[in-house]
Amino acid sequence: NILVVGHVPGEKYTELTFSILSLDPATKKDVHFLKYPIYVGENKGRGQIYFDSNKSNNTIYNDTTCIGKSIKFDQQSTNNPNVGGFGQGDAEIILQDPLCVQELLFFLAFVILAQIFLVFKKQ
Repeated sequence: NILVVGHVPGEKYTELTFSILSLDPATKKDVHFLKYPIYVGENKGRGQIYFDSNKSNNTIYNDTTCIGKSIKFDQQSTNNPNVGGFGQGDAEIILQDPLCVQELLFFLAFVILAQIFLVFKKQ
């Protein structure tokens, strides 16, 4: 399974949300309640600086300065070296049995009620 989203403006779409429909293990026997990894990557353009401080395709400008300001000889500067680049994230989706989730919620509600009654009993 793959989802491709491309060429959308980053100012307008800072987050993308999409639904995932999972198969039911009760009806399909080759599907199991497990963790399923999801890998997400984005290419936001040019001007990337790698972790080892190497620059990708940054545009380099040799700037001059005015009186009272100082720069190093042949100092290179970029307009904004961190604009764009490639980002990647990893996540996991856990396919769970709804009955297990309901049992967990019931157990947590029972524990909360027991704690409340213990506080009332102590008073």
